[in-house]
Amino acid sequence: MGMHTDWKSAKTKAKSVNNGKEIKFKQDTGLGTALDKFEAAAKVRAKTSTPGPDWAKLVDAWVKAAKDVNKIGAAYVQELEKMQMNDVARKQLDNFLVFTVLDESGKVIKEGERLETMLKKHRKK
Repeated sequence: MGMHTDWKSAKTKAKSVNNGKEIKFKQDTGLGTALDKFEAAAKVRAKTSTPGPDWAKLVDAWVKAAKDVNKIGAAYVQELEKMQMNDVARKQLDNFLVFTVLDESGKVIKEGERLETMLKKHRKK
């Protein structure tokens, strides 16, 4: 399953333990769409491992997608604290956002930082 599907599942489970009340984020900035882009960038990046201009472009796109997901995930975690729902639903969503969304995107961001010296050498000028 993809992260977007897992996100939908986490929201559905949270709704069921929240007395059937749907949980909507006011700052609905498209986490699902961002997760799709992140996973697509990861698949494309995985196919190219030889450093060069194309590789650098793919890694940059992968890291940018991770930063977008991370930003949205962090905003959702902050909003989650203020939303009206029971503790079980809140924990369900918080766990997914922190341990999946922020963790996975954070790893990619760190990998981008680690590769930055090599990326500079291969980026088209």
